[in-house]
Amino acid sequence: MKAFERMIKRASNQLAFLSGVILCFTMCISVADVILRNLGMPFMGVYELVSIFGGLLAGFALPHSFFQKAHVRVDMVVEKLPPLIQAALEKITRVLVLLFIFIAIYFLLKMAWNLANTNTVSATLGVPMYPVAFGLVAGCLVACLILVYELFSPRKGISNE
Repeated sequence: MKAFERMIKRASNQLAFLSGVILCFTMCISVADVILRNLGMPFMGVYELVSIFGGLLAGFALPHSFFQKAHVRVDMVVEKLPPLIQAALEKITRVLVLLFIFIAIYFLLKMAWNLANTNTVSATLGVPMYPVAFGLVAGCLVACLILVYELFSPRKGISNE
């Protein structure tokens, strides 16, 4: 179980690092576009790149937010319930989120294969779109692994050490 936890942490940290790199690159091309636009030389395709990188950023940051428990929770009612019911609701919620992510992975895979088979590219730069969908699938798969580990782990979640 420890090896599985280390693998999940490593994958989550690597995807978080990639999302940070993507965010920095997105900021740089956005700033470059603003500066070049003011000089009369707009940077073509910035809107496409920012959209593509935004999708990858969200997909790669998802597992890390699950790992850090940085997602939004509303505990006003749940925290007033007995601990046993709180634990049961926590497990039920994890199963529902896992189901939702499995459905998302299924449809993202269908979309990725469709984009790859039809050679779909972006309008201005001609960037292939299927890697974005596969990137989202990768992020969702790691998020699923985190949820599965937390669901079956005897401890409460993954340690943040």
